[in-house]
Amino acid sequence: MKEFSPDTIDGLLIKVILREASEEEVRQVDEWMSSSPANGLYFEDFKKIWEDSRNLAIQSTVNEDEAWIRFRHRVDIPVIPIQGRIRVPWLRIAAVFFILAAASWLYFTNSGNKTDQRFSLHSGTATRIDTLADGTIVTLNRNSTLRGKINPGENTRSIQLEGEAFFQVAPDKTRPFTVSTKDAIINVLGTSFNVRAVKGSTEVIVETGQVQVGKDQHFVNLRPHEKAQVFENTAEPRKENNPDDLYNYYRTHEFVCNGTTLSRLVEILNEAYGAHIIVDDSSLKTLPLTTTFSNESLDEILSIVCKTLKITSIKKDGQIILKPA
Repeated sequence: MKEFSPDTIDGLLIKVILREASEEEVRQVDEWMSSSPANGLYFEDFKKIWEDSRNLAIQSTVNEDEAWIRFRHRVDIPVIPIQGRIRVPWLRIAAVFFILAAASWLYFTNSGNKTDQRFSLHSGTATRIDTLADGTIVTLNRNSTLRGKINPGENTRSIQLEGEAFFQVAPDKTRPFTVSTKDAIINVLGTSFNVRAVKGSTEVIVETGQVQVGKDQHFVNLRPHEKAQVFENTAEPRKENNPDDLYNYYRTHEFVCNGTTLSRLVEILNEAYGAHIIVDDSSLKTLPLTTTFSNESLDEILSIVCKTLKITSIKKDGQIILKPA
């Protein structure tokens, strides 16, 4: 992938946000964003500053045209007419952006003094990593949303999750950390754990520390390598040992199999790649795999699986069917 300087990528992002980018520039930005979760997060923050700055500008009483003319005279920037309309060079856009960004920074700085520090995070089509006000690090899987508030003066830290996220909770014995889903409540003090809340169920897997998972008045305590499942139509959480580390794939970009059954790997691959893989023969579902896939494509993974287990795969009607060779 082509390397960009910070100034160059910022200029490309501005053009994409303003829908002035060429197809090649859009492709470059898409490639840059997909190369790293941090790049995707940078774009989301960049876009938010732009949009909030634009809202501030709408509310401003400053005459923008007069202000621009004064700025242009200072730096001697020409105006370029194209096809009967006035089109300014990118330096104007960059200058306006940084002027508005400065105003936005002041706005957010002043807003940060307010007591109620509510937040809302959404990952979109890429994994997102963020740090909450208390220092807790959150990794959101794709298409997940986190909402809540963490106020310095309150005794609790409360958030709501839709989708999947991994939490590395900042320890604070005086303020419990609570994650709520549609089906469960998770209470911790300082630990790391994964929560997956999908329609009809919530799954909690503990990596370090201890976690309490509850529904109604029923609670279970989890330690490392244990998990709890809470279903919409059951009265209490179900506790069991966690059999593998596949839940981590969206953070580590690895699929770690340690005696993992084919059916379990297929379940995760379908989720990770948005695929529709079917194990055609029930006798194949329990076949074990011990290997690690790191940054391979779905086709590469399935090729290795088929060679290892001596099975074959067929693509048909949007499905990938695994069957005996």
